[in-house]
Amino acid sequence: MKHLTPVYAAALLALSASAAFAQAVTPAPAVSATDQVARDAAAAAQNTANQAQGNAGQAQASADRAQADATKALNGDANDRIARNLANAAQTTANQAQNTATAAQSTANAAQASAAHAHQRIDDLDRKASRGIASALATTAAMPSGTDLEPGQTAMGIGFGSYSNYGAAAIGFARRIKTDEQSLVNGAVVRGAMAVSGGRPAVSVGMGWKW
Repeated sequence: MKHLTPVYAAALLALSASAAFAQAVTPAPAVSATDQVARDAAAAAQNTANQAQGNAGQAQASADRAQADATKALNGDANDRIARNLANAAQTTANQAQNTATAAQSTANAAQASAAHAHQRIDDLDRKASRGIASALATTAAMPSGTDLEPGQTAMGIGFGSYSNYGAAAIGFARRIKTDEQSLVNGAVVRGAMAVSGGRPAVSVGMGWKW
């Protein structure tokens, strides 16, 4: 290798220093507009993704709450159905009991009506019997015997009777028959009486002979 002359060596050293200085002071290449737009778009996309992630979390929380509410409602509906079924069964039993009670009440009312009618009939019979007995007593008291009458004579009488708080009044007569011919009725005594009790008349008629 040849030895460099001092002048040539100095020139090379200056050239090397100039190149190093130029490299040191040269600025870094600038970011292009396309790269900036891409970076802004990437940042916006990341922000959108972050918001979407947050919305997805909220939606999941809402879905969880809705699922819990649905489960609770389903359980509540099942309990309500059971309660309604029990209530319907109880209502059916109550309706059947009410129908049975109504039928029993109708039977009791019919029996009571029959009993009242029977009592009414008994009362009517008792009233009629009592009035009949009172009338019989009154006619017996009102009817003359007629045994002491002479042929052609007539006797009359009145009488009163009472039985079981029912009373009767009667009028009676007796007449000895007189005929010009001998016959079966000649000299016979005809007697009769009529009594009234409660607006109902009673009549008694008889004939007797004396010898």
